Amino acid sequence: MEEINNSRDYNRWSRMYPLVKIYYDYYGNLDIQSDFKTKNGYERDDDGEYVGAWIRDLRTYYNGKGIVSLDKDKIEKLNAIGMIWDVYQYRWNKMYLLAKIYYDYHGDLDIPNDFKTKNGYERDDDGVSLGTWIRDLRSVYHGNKNTLLDEERIKKLNAIGMIWDIYQYRWNKKYLLAKAFYDHNSHLDIKSKFKTLDGYTENSNGVNMGNFIQVQRKRYLGFLEPNFSDEQLLLLEDIRMLWFIKKNKFYQEEIITDENKSRKQIEIYNRLRSYLNKFSHNNALFCKEELNQCFLHDLEGKYFVKK
Repeated sequence: MEEINNSRDYNRWSRMYPLVKIYYDYYGNLDIQSDFKTKNGYERDDDGEYVGAWIRDLRTYYNGKGIVSLDKDKIEKLNAIGMIWDVYQYRWNKMYLLAKIYYDYHGDLDIPNDFKTKNGYERDDDGVSLGTWIRDLRSVYHGNKNTLLDEERIKKLNAIGMIWDIYQYRWNKKYLLAKAFYDHNSHLDIKSKFKTLDGYTENSNGVNMGNFIQVQRKRYLGFLEPNFSDEQLLLLEDIRMLWFIKKNKFYQEEIITDENKSRKQIEIYNRLRSYLNKFSHNNALFCKEELNQCFLHDLEGKYFVKK
């Protein structure tokens, strides 16, 4: 390949390199956006030089993918001002360090999708989108994006408590609060706006446990997705969750129609699972006739408990 030594490239180098050095001195790195133009080296100016595109092209040449090559002297000069040859690895490492700071400060990586930060632990709308980065990593891990996470990165993320199934993680946290409420009160008669930090003491800054319980009932009736895992359903019924209360008794007696049959299928399926959960603790099953009759009684609402 032809080295960058002709007059055209020399003139371009002599224009660009000083601007790039100014950018580095001002920002402390060469993580320059490809569309960045400037006249003074550090401020964006659409009438300026294509500094971002130039840096992008240099990376291409360095990796042997361009039509020209970089000589050793120019590589050394670029290295002296912090040239980033692998910008994707550089940006990944930068985000990882912020995620590690967040974990060290907050104790988990349950980061809201809209969370932006500069220091890793405080919200700053002028910072980088750490929440989006974590969300996208989960999508990649579960195969929802056309990229891969290598084993080394997965290990590094696991080392700082990466939560791959954020839905299950958040459900478990709320369930433990519901269990604390039940252990303290022996029931789940929770007001719709009840918030708590410990599960039984009301606190306006806490988790809305009343809403959590309402959402579980809606899932049971087929109004919300996803449906319960077997484990989730059993855990809720272990703390005496009541699926039908006075406000939703109508659904227990609702006639199945073309409009509601998909939802009712989910409800009936869940009610069958609830019935079988009664035998989950080594209780002996009834004979087939008794089993059928008792389940039909359940479907007819004969075990409805008013609240």
